[in-house]
Amino acid sequence: KGVEIEKQPQESERLKIKVFMLKDPEGYVLEIQESLPGALSI
Repeated sequence: KGVEIEKQPQESERLKIKVFMLKDPEGYVLEIQESLPGALSI
């Protein structure tokens, strides 16, 4: 509750990730990433 979307989900073919950003009610920005097929594993 109270979470705002800072950046809509976007895919980076070059980096092989999907990413979006949220801002919580206290102002912290959270970045969520998903590895896409072909991404490097660390």
